[in-house]
Amino acid sequence: MKCKRQRQRGSQPLTSRYSVIQNLQKKESALDGIGSEMGMGKERVPLQPRKLPTLDTTIETAYTPHSLHGSNQIPTTITQTHSSFFPKIPLSIYLYLQHCHPVTRQDSRSCCSLPLPLQHLSDKSKAANKKKSLFICLKIIKTKAQMIIGLSIERQRRFELIIIINSTRKFWERNILFCEKITLMAPKLLSSSNFKSLFDSVDTFLFDCDGVIWKGDTLIDGVSQTLDLLRSKGKNIVFVTNNSMKSRRQYAEKFQSLGLTSVTQDEIFSSSFSAAMYLKANNFPKDKKVYVIGGEGILEELQLAGFTGLGGPEDGEKRAQWKSNCLFEHDKTVGAVVVGLDPNINYYKLQYGTLCVRENPGCLFIATNRDAVGHMTDLQEWPGAGCMVAAMCGSTEREPVVVGKPATFMMDYLIQKFGTETSRMCMVGDRLDTDVLFGQNAGCKTLLVLSGCTSESNLLDESNKIEPDYYTSMVSDITKLMDSP
Repeated sequence: MKCKRQRQRGSQPLTSRYSVIQNLQKKESALDGIGSEMGMGKERVPLQPRKLPTLDTTIETAYTPHSLHGSNQIPTTITQTHSSFFPKIPLSIYLYLQHCHPVTRQDSRSCCSLPLPLQHLSDKSKAANKKKSLFICLKIIKTKAQMIIGLSIERQRRFELIIIINSTRKFWERNILFCEKITLMAPKLLSSSNFKSLFDSVDTFLFDCDGVIWKGDTLIDGVSQTLDLLRSKGKNIVFVTNNSMKSRRQYAEKFQSLGLTSVTQDEIFSSSFSAAMYLKANNFPKDKKVYVIGGEGILEELQLAGFTGLGGPEDGEKRAQWKSNCLFEHDKTVGAVVVGLDPNINYYKLQYGTLCVRENPGCLFIATNRDAVGHMTDLQEWPGAGCMVAAMCGSTEREPVVVGKPATFMMDYLIQKFGTETSRMCMVGDRLDTDVLFGQNAGCKTLLVLSGCTSESNLLDESNKIEPDYYTSMVSDITKLMDSP
């Protein structure tokens, strides 16, 4: 079925044609107000639900965009391949623009949500000219480009796909940006068909621990064999955990106790270690002290880095008392407060930390991480460090510097230590808002495992805006796929 439309932009006509495999019924009127639906117009026109026949084959849309080069119009193709596990289309469509140009990195990627402008495909020499219209490219680059729309789609909502494609076309033309191919992406279930391409493109695997390697003190099935297999194939392995209860030395002991004897301390990076490295990287004065709301792991890492720590488990039994004319005393030499997971958090610690942040000049407020929950035991989730951090945010009326995932500080340290390009790394984790986002922020490939905090329904829910490159049930699936023909 073909549908032809023509409108005028100045004196130059803009034409488009649609070609849809199979007989997909659609009406011309349904394309009206598309820009508004995507937030590009002044009014919002909601999509109306429509009953459509099931379409199991590929939808293809081809059009010729308006071109500044006269007759040298650039053909553009948009394709979407059906997958049965796609959920509903989210309202917010994320655009990932990848392009190859001498002035940019090969893996250059920018991300925005409609209707925000994409990164300009402009010459570096003119990039500083910000007086031009926000949506106009300073100069068209005649080079191949690829635009990837990260979204997921349910089979019953194929019609909305056509609307989104048309809206994307209008947005692309309005910005006078061109690409040769636009691909609709969704999380891929790790399978024998795509595993090899992922495996061959990765030199270093970054693993979260809780919910990925173990749950509480129980090793998840098949982890040991998978790690041994990856090492035998020449892959680097790094463990990146947000749990600050232990130091790297203590985590190495836990790995050994669970039978993972090949893991060394140099391969372990915890948020407790990251907090100490952050202070060191920012030249924290050695004559200043650090108050800790958290476990022994933070205090040990601070000591190893040459800093003096206070609080921690020692203050777990202390009680703050409200008495008449009572003044709560705190150390005026405390220059930083570090907040992490603390099973013994109490009112005394909150008051001490609050006074340090609010009354000590220049006192830093550092959070190891903001995980809401975590697998502290093998049977259930427990409140995470995010609960302790939220309490301090409320009392200090300040936001902390986060040194754990998904913040980039830990990744910057890893890059400096190992010298590996992030494009050759794969982050394997069980949380979307920390592990997957951490990998995405750094430009890594991402693999979500469903053995921890995130279920498949959480991942595929239409409200979820964080989508990994791949997902699978558990780490041991890597071994199964490696052995498959």
